Amino acid sequence: MLGAFMSTIRSMLFNTKRFFLGVNKFTPIKALYGDIGWLMPKYHRCLSMVRLWNRLVSLNDSRLTRAVFLQHVAINMENWSSEIQNIIIEFGLEHSFNTLSRVDLNLFKDKLYKRNVKTWKDTLMFKEKLRTHVQFKTEFSTENYIQEFMHRGRSLLAQFRAGVLPLEIECGRWRGIPVEERVCGWVGG
Repeated sequence: MLGAFMSTIRSMLFNTKRFFLGVNKFTPIKALYGDIGWLMPKYHRCLSMVRLWNRLVSLNDSRLTRAVFLQHVAINMENWSSEIQNIIIEFGLEHSFNTLSRVDLNLFKDKLYKRNVKTWKDTLMFKEKLRTHVQFKTEFSTENYIQEFMHRGRSLLAQFRAGVLPLEIECGRWRGIPVEERVCGWVGG
């Protein structure tokens, strides 16, 4: 149930980004993230969970919420505690889980950001469709054109950068034409 809900939320987020940039549904997600410069949803979720962890470990022992939290940590099987444990360990901060202490949020954010950027960069290297995008985009940050141009200009630039503008270099890929033969008919090759 939660998986289907999260999938729906993710889909709505992607559609909103596509609408804002004025691109079609075939635009690669990683191009959207790169140009907008936002963390991927799973990393936002991890950050929210760590913030909650920090609040829970800081509660007074007399609080009912703290008692329920400690019970879940003790059970630690297919529950929130096991999920937060996996997240904390994945980012190399298991000491905080083992000692029920606060996670250094600045350190966690830094690790989260670096992981997000690495995942984004790794994905770009394996997508032929993004060959134009990687020529323009080297840093994970919000691009100036997103803030400066109105919808039509932003849409054309986003489509061009993401490799979905209907130019011969992209359309020829669909028809199986070799890259060196994909010449624009208007220019005359």
